[in-house]
Amino acid sequence: MLLLGLCTCAPEMWPSHEANVKELFSRASFDLNCPREELRTVQIDARTRGMSGCGHRAAYVKTCSDGDCTWVLNGDSTPSGRAKAAADEKDDHQ
Repeated sequence: MLLLGLCTCAPEMWPSHEANVKELFSRASFDLNCPREELRTVQIDARTRGMSGCGHRAAYVKTCSDGDCTWVLNGDSTPSGRAKAAADEKDDHQ
């Protein structure tokens, strides 16, 4: 359903067939140094979720082996738009 791709909801609101969404939120919380309740997510494609919160964002890819699935950080987390703009503005004033 298209609305699932736009969902910025908490993990307990995701369909149960999603690959361990609680694990995705736990990993993102650690990687982004952000409380779970401040995280937002968006579906990028069938295997990829974007996570954002506390001024950072990251992409996670669902990886499965022998029926066991997990989420893997796809590269480094980056500052989100607002955090990047604030950092750029700070650099301009120095």
